[in-house]
Parts: sequence; structure tokens; C-alpha cells
Amino acid sequence: MKSTGKVRSFHNFFIYIGILALLGAVNWFVQTHFVAPAGRASSAVRMAQKVLNPNRLSSYLSIERVAVHPGTVIGDYLGRYGVAAREIPLLLDTVRPVYDLARIRAGNFFEFALNRDRLLTSFKYHIDEDSFLEVHKQDGRWSAERKEYPYSWQDVFVEGTIRDNLFNEIERLGEKPGLAVDLAELFAWDIDFYADLQDGDTFRILFRKKYLDGQPAGYGPILAAEFVNNGQAFKAVRFVFPDGKAEYYTPDGQAVRKELLKSPLKMGTITSRFSYHRKHPTLKIYRPHLGVDIAAPIGTPVHAAGEGTVTFAGYRGQAGRMVEVRHPNGYLTQYLHLYRFAPGTRPGSRVSQGQVIAYVGSSGESTGPHLDYRIKLHNAYVNPLKQQFQLARPLPDG
Repeated sequence: MKSTGKVRSFHNFFIYIGILALLGAVNWFVQTHFVAPAGRASSAVRMAQKVLNPNRLSSYLSIERVAVHPGTVIGDYLGRYGVAAREIPLLLDTVRPVYDLARIRAGNFFEFALNRDRLLTSFKYHIDEDSFLEVHKQDGRWSAERKEYPYSWQDVFVEGTIRDNLFNEIERLGEKPGLAVDLAELFAWDIDFYADLQDGDTFRILFRKKYLDGQPAGYGPILAAEFVNNGQAFKAVRFVFPDGKAEYYTPDGQAVRKELLKSPLKMGTITSRFSYHRKHPTLKIYRPHLGVDIAAPIGTPVHAAGEGTVTFAGYRGQAGRMVEVRHPNGYLTQYLHLYRFAPGTRPGSRVSQGQVIAYVGSSGESTGPHLDYRIKLHNAYVNPLKQQFQLARPLPDG
């Protein structure tokens, strides 16, 4: 029986969530009915364009925005604007305590500020969605500073009904696919979003949304959510502990997270189910198929279903490239027909739940790109789609 303190705590907590949900609903209504929808430009590009606005550098003759191309280094760009080859190492050494420009990534971009002689006076580099690097030259000396994008945050509420798939419904609500991914990951222990989803399923989400200069720029955490799948309601509320760590719990304090995920892929289509009598697609004979085949493009990330230790990572006959992970409580998961292994995936390595351990392929006895996912419990195969897994620790009393 739960303590009175815990019941009182959850009662107050859900009053708070209810208020947030109401505010979120009002905000959603205003945004939907009275504000023109935002464009679909990349949030990363949009945020950088606003913070790295050429109008804010109008004292310079020109600003040039340059995307980082694969296989290039910082010197390839600085040399274009009059930075001597001998000066580049000094610049890199000066900037390195703030950010290592040897780590520039393809797809990110620079803003180069040039004087009337088209010589570089300063530049900015988009590091990630949260920050950028600003580098200046004054009196022959370089200086650097890492700055945060000036985001604002709002609590937003949306709800919808599945008509074909979750991603399309989220987009119909004016949101981005990232929100669908977050929702699917939240309920990944209970719902297989490519096997269990049905038309008519419903969802409600209260989440944090970030803005830059009034325009959407990404998502924060989901605060509370409900997904009704085939008539069964799954609920989750985010709880932040004093040490800053966050977990999701049901309204009665049970952990949403379970021992193993229902699926090691975030996308795919089930093409063959667990069976003791299946006709093999290439051998044309009947024999047991003790796993679930999930078709997905080559290179799709494969995630560890639970935390554990890799016991095998190599080539095994008809299974092709395969990873085997041993988990607590007698579970062992197997991932067959892989394309390649993720860095660090080797026998003896520890993996966390959701960690990428390999990539979908078609190695071994296979008719096309797919993952054959198998689970053993105490050395006997069980059906991954029907197995019930234990919950993680419930919310502590207090």
C-alpha cells in the first residue's frame, strides 16, 4: 500500500500537470487559429540565420555564409579570405580552449565578415542547435567566445487521432517529426509503433517547445502524455529528481521504463512473426522461425533493447553478422543479418538501453534488408511481440 505522503504528492503533481495542460490547450488554440503557421525551413538554419544576421554586422562590407563540405578543414575556408597559412595554427591555438575548430562538421556553416579589401575581420561558426562560436580579430590578435542561442520556451498541448501513421498526424497538427519520435520513444516499452498502431488510436501531449525570435526552433522534453492504443490507455508524466535526473511514471507511480524495449528499431515493417512452423523464404522448407523479421533500409540504426553485456559480435553462418547481448533476469537478445557493427560493439562491452549497437543489413541467409530480432529467457526463445517485461523501479515514497 502506498504511503499517504506519496498519494498527496501525486495529487498535487497532477493538479500542476492539469493547469499546464489547460494553458497548453489555450496556447495551441491561439497559435492554430490566430497565428500564421511557421515555414518548414530547417530549424538549425533558421536559428543561425537570425542570430548570425548580416544586418547586425552592417559595419562590414560583406557577410558570406558558407556551408562546411565533407573532407574539408578550417584552413580551406580561412585561406580564401586572406588568412596566411602560417597564421592559421596560431588562430587555432587561440580558439582551441573555447572550441576546437579541427572538429568542424559537414553540414554546419560559417558566417565570414569581410572588410572592404575582402579580408577576414571576424567569423561565426554554428556548433549545434544550442550554441555558436564567435571569433574576432582586433589589433592583430584573435579572440573567441562561445555563445548560446537566445531561446525562449513555451508549454504546448496537442492532441490527435491516428488516420494512417503517427508521423503524418503530428505533421497535420503543425508539428515536426521530432515530436513523433519523442512520443514513440516514450511509449516504446508498451507500444510497437509499426506493429501495434491502429487507425482511431488517440494521443495527447504536453511538451516544451523552444522559439528563436518568435519562430519555432525545436523541442524540449515531453512533460506528460497519453496514448490510447486499441482501447488501452498508456500514460506518462515526467518527474525530475533533486539531482536533475528525469524519469517517466504512470499516475500511480509505476515506472514507464521496462527491462526491454518492444522493438530495437525506430522504423520498419514486420514481414515475418515468431512461429514454430514457417516456410523459409529461400530454403523453401518448413522450420521454426524463433524471432521477428523487421524490414528496414540498409544502415537503419539497431538499438540495444536493454542494458547488458555484449556476448557475441561477429559472423555466424546463416545469421550473417550478428550481435548477442545478455541482460539481467535471464534475458538474452539477438540481432541478425546486420550490415555492420557500431563503434565499440564487441564481446565484453557494456551497452545501455537504446544505445546504437549495429545497423540493418542483409548478411547471411537473407532475401533483403531486414533485422531478425530474437529474445531468449533462461535459454529458451520467447515471442518478442507477446513477452511481458518487468517494470523499472517505481517512484520512491515521499
